[in-house]
Amino acid sequence: MKMTKKQTPPKAAPKPAVELADTPFWKRYRYVFLAGILALTAALYFPSSLENGFTRYWDDENIVVQNEDIRSLSWEHLNNMFTRSYYDMYCPVKILSHTLDYSLFELNPAGYHLMSLLYHLLNILLIFTLLRVMLKSTPAALLAALIYALHPMAVETVSWTTGRGDLLYALFAFPALIYYVKYLTQGGKRQYLLLTFLFFVLSGLSKPTAMTLPVTLFVFDWYYKRKIFSKKVVLEKVPFFAISLILGILSIQLRGSGAPEISGFLEFFKSYRGLLFVTYPLAFYIVKFVFPLPLSFIYPHVSYYFYNKLVLPPMVWLSPFILLAVLIVICRAKPMRRQLVFGGLFYFTTIFSTLQIIPIVAVSAHDRYFYVPIFGMLFFVTWLYTYFRQKNRARAFRIFITVALALSATFACISFNRTKIWKSTVTLFEDVIKKQPRFIEGYDKMSEHYLIGAHDAAQQGDTERSTEGFRNAIKWAKVTLKKRDNYPGEYLRLVRCYLSLNEPDSAMIYAPYAVKSAGNMQQLLESYTLKGYLDLRAGRYADALADYGQVLQMQPNDANAHVNVGRIYTETNRADPAMEHFNKALQIMPDHPDAYFMRGILFLRLGQRDAARADFNHAHSLGHPEAAAWELRTKN
Repeated sequence: MKMTKKQTPPKAAPKPAVELADTPFWKRYRYVFLAGILALTAALYFPSSLENGFTRYWDDENIVVQNEDIRSLSWEHLNNMFTRSYYDMYCPVKILSHTLDYSLFELNPAGYHLMSLLYHLLNILLIFTLLRVMLKSTPAALLAALIYALHPMAVETVSWTTGRGDLLYALFAFPALIYYVKYLTQGGKRQYLLLTFLFFVLSGLSKPTAMTLPVTLFVFDWYYKRKIFSKKVVLEKVPFFAISLILGILSIQLRGSGAPEISGFLEFFKSYRGLLFVTYPLAFYIVKFVFPLPLSFIYPHVSYYFYNKLVLPPMVWLSPFILLAVLIVICRAKPMRRQLVFGGLFYFTTIFSTLQIIPIVAVSAHDRYFYVPIFGMLFFVTWLYTYFRQKNRARAFRIFITVALALSATFACISFNRTKIWKSTVTLFEDVIKKQPRFIEGYDKMSEHYLIGAHDAAQQGDTERSTEGFRNAIKWAKVTLKKRDNYPGEYLRLVRCYLSLNEPDSAMIYAPYAVKSAGNMQQLLESYTLKGYLDLRAGRYADALADYGQVLQMQPNDANAHVNVGRIYTETNRADPAMEHFNKALQIMPDHPDAYFMRGILFLRLGQRDAARADFNHAHSLGHPEAAAWELRTKN
């Protein structure tokens, strides 16, 4: 009988160098301490969770308030979730979570915030579990959970409704890592690798940032002293990279108009400026981990300062030296080099895809991007706990614990105050303006918010609130223009506001500037349309005709523009071109009430009373408010 080679389970990977067994005290009370951390976290967030509303920017309106796909779990909505992007992001699991929110709370923002808080509490438990699995030390894992729970950089993720993507990314990424560590340390059991894969897929479907997780798994391989380029280690990652590739392709294909123009931007990398684009966001999170002040919803991209010829913040200039100092510490700290390198590599592999080296938006960083990468730093901090304990360095240990607890208490105070910033769009952007006074978009967004709110109030018949909204929109638009003249779209907003307030003379002052400062074709089209309306209203027919001529040159099938050009020709007694434009408008939009009404007036002036009566009657049936009275004139 042929002997077969005895199959043995894979050898467990080497354990970390530092490991402390739990004392009976920690075994007995660990869950009491963990419950205390969760209760403290809930106490920080709970009051604001009940009071904070939805914010208008960046995603709340599109992903939650106006999103029909979260209203039910119909096949159509499920199909949409998995086949389209939302605010330029492919995130079906995130949208599914909001479907659950809606089924429980409809559009009550308190419910959404409470669910986000619940996910944050679960992530605290996962951080505790992951570090306890790695370091075998309950107090070390509790310290990490405490810092993670209270750190102010987490506030944006928890307090912002559509920060949900990062919460779910963590909720599935951390279990994936827990099972992968068990795979490495408990004999290479295949079920652990399978669970790692399943949680990775869910994480990737929550936020595309999770696509870098397969690279992070190699970091764990290195830490546990596996041969990372061996056939076995590489092949087991193939399914992970395949999913990453699929998710990457889906994210690119389903992405909307958010892709950046990079041809001119790449010129920056021919000088020292390109270096700052890379080093600033990398150093930013390292510094904010220890000194999380000031915090802001927006941190302008380094290129923003160059484009606008602004003085760079000191942090930008210091960033290369901060990273250099970190590298020197890693090189010189021989007893803890492996742990430092592991924490640094975890941080780098998980933060890299969010660095905005080539910016999609005008920011270099967001607090929420640090929600998962922070684990790299938490790992080293808590490893230090075990190191000092094992080496019996009592004085160093006391200093370490004192500093850690003092920082945690400080973090709790900062976080509690920070949660209030997310109460509304106004409080959020007031904070942005305070923290980033040179970021012009902050003033612009405040003006836009008040304009939208004013229109909403007008539709509800609340004249007083509508008027106040338009006045506030005007105030912030003028502040924006004071900061930067000819800011695209700002003069156009002034024209809209003054027209809404029925102040055409004031609107006309800004209309020519709206045309000159238009930032895109849509703004230019609207600027010419409103200027044409104002010129027509004031009887400046030649100017109005030129304005609408520009509109029709950009958009030949604009039915309203054809109607207004026909109106100008009617007022200047040019019947043939007037009739041509009215007919063109009705060809484009057969049920255009103004086209019928104005053509009726033209017919009446031409003495064609029957044709005029027919047009007035048609306009009246379409809801034109003056058509009935004019129809009576044709009978007299």
